[in-house]
Amino acid sequence: MEIISLELRNKSTAFSTDHGKTWTKPVKTNFPDAKSKFSGLRLSDGRYVMVSNANPAKRDPLTIAISEDGMVFTKMGFLVGNPHADYPHVYEHEGFLYVAFASAKQSVEVLKIRISDLDAL
Repeated sequence: MEIISLELRNKSTAFSTDHGKTWTKPVKTNFPDAKSKFSGLRLSDGRYVMVSNANPAKRDPLTIAISEDGMVFTKMGFLVGNPHADYPHVYEHEGFLYVAFASAKQSVEVLKIRISDLDAL
């Protein structure tokens, strides 16, 4: 049985075991968040990553969190510090993780991260 987790913007999460047809009642988490857009995915190696602005006070810095099971994130790393690095989108391609984000809502930047480098966090 696959469990799907849904992160909500108020630092809550809900779970589904029927492919999203029904959900549990949301429960609070302790994951830091600036209440801004985040992006996550399951990597081809089975781990989960989430890119977000993890500072509850402002959208700086942009960080990446890693989880083995998609529910408990045990590692977090700094990606970029920019007063306006937000609206991230993450995807995987040929051994790399690409993180696209807006910079001051004026331009788009892309980070290219070797997936094996995530082990160093």
